[in-house]
Amino acid sequence: MKATARDLMQTAVLVLNESDSLLEAHQFFVRHDITGAPVIDDDGQLVGVVSIRDLIRTEDEDHDVSRTVADYFHDSSGYSNLGVDLDRMREGLSEIPVSEVMTRDPICVEPDSSVHEIAALIRKHRIHRVLVASPGAEGRMEIAGIISLFDLVSLLE
Repeated sequence: MKATARDLMQTAVLVLNESDSLLEAHQFFVRHDITGAPVIDDDGQLVGVVSIRDLIRTEDEDHDVSRTVADYFHDSSGYSNLGVDLDRMREGLSEIPVSEVMTRDPICVEPDSSVHEIAALIRKHRIHRVLVASPGAEGRMEIAGIISLFDLVSLLE
């Protein structure tokens, strides 16, 4: 039997709302030690995905500060050495909704998709996670799970 998305996916999916601020998204990622999450609207409809790379890009654009993903989860005191006003940065991030930086139309697979298909999508699109979703009521996409690169690597153990 070949492994499918259903066999590999994590079913406890943490989500953000499209109206959450980038500061809230940052705090959410740090609190849960994750690097990205699906984004839903007020009706629970999947509308996108956001990652720390999206947040870092926004911080860099607004503050001309080059940061790496590895630095992301560290204390932000490094900004103070670069002349960045942390309070101003936080205020700025608190004013930008996730919907402005998220990727719309995230890459999704169905629960019966093969691991081979999932790996091919991740490689083709150069992404770190795919959502497992299926059409629900009224044609709305319902999130069933999420598969990260780490989940794929676990197959090799």
